[in-house]
Amino acid sequence: MEERQSGEGGKIDKAFDGIQVRTHEVPSTKKRKRSVSRYNNISPQRDALKTIYASLGGPDWTRQDNWLFNDNECGEWQGIAFQGDNIKMLELSQNNVRGRLDDPILVDAFAKLGPTLQQLWISENDITGNLPAIFANESVFPHLSILDVGSNQLRGSLHPAFFSKRATPFALLDISGNQLTSYYRYRCNSINNNDHDGDDSVVDGWPTSSPLPHVHVAPSLLTKPQCTDLVDLAIRHTEANGGWTMDRHKAYQTTDVDIAICGDKLLDTCNNHLRTTILPLVA
Repeated sequence: MEERQSGEGGKIDKAFDGIQVRTHEVPSTKKRKRSVSRYNNISPQRDALKTIYASLGGPDWTRQDNWLFNDNECGEWQGIAFQGDNIKMLELSQNNVRGRLDDPILVDAFAKLGPTLQQLWISENDITGNLPAIFANESVFPHLSILDVGSNQLRGSLHPAFFSKRATPFALLDISGNQLTSYYRYRCNSINNNDHDGDDSVVDGWPTSSPLPHVHVAPSLLTKPQCTDLVDLAIRHTEANGGWTMDRHKAYQTTDVDIAICGDKLLDTCNNHLRTTILPLVA
């Protein structure tokens, strides 16, 4: 930075990385200066952020320092990180964010962040709707590697595009704590023509990069007496330990018991069934 006295009524010229800004002396000890914003060239993304703020209940966010305070300085808005002049991260987790994620206006706003966005953190809020497939579209989000939407109120079928091969694979894709269904129906050709005569087969299964040629179904893992014994053990455990738990999942209410911490015969019985019956079947 270079600084020199101009001799015109106390004016001072300063050079910041080749950008000259003239400031004026004022009677107080504080100096005001006119600055050239480094974020003026991201107007579409800035407008998108304003739409996100309005659509997701921004005025009620727990953390919203500087949002909309200065249009030309969105780099100072809390939860936004830049790489050079580009928005690379939006972090709004645990922030009382509310709204429908699949609202077309909101989807379009996120798409405008897509060319440079690398990380989107919006977990543990009150976001509803479905998870838009556009977040898995590499032509829209070519650099998105972290997508954390866990523990919200999302519902519906998760698009298979989220499990497709990507040039930039997701380092983190957290959809837990929602009511999203990750199964879908796909059509595949059997690789064993002797078994299926080359016919297409419609199969229900977990999305994979190459569809499974066979689906094996176990009609029963445990006998009826074994199931009855487990239920009786669970009832006795809850009666002795304050009842069933109903708040283990933020996204939806359940009535269950966490056997991992019960530490009694229920845990021993479940571990035994897992070791002797379930794991050998799926191995």
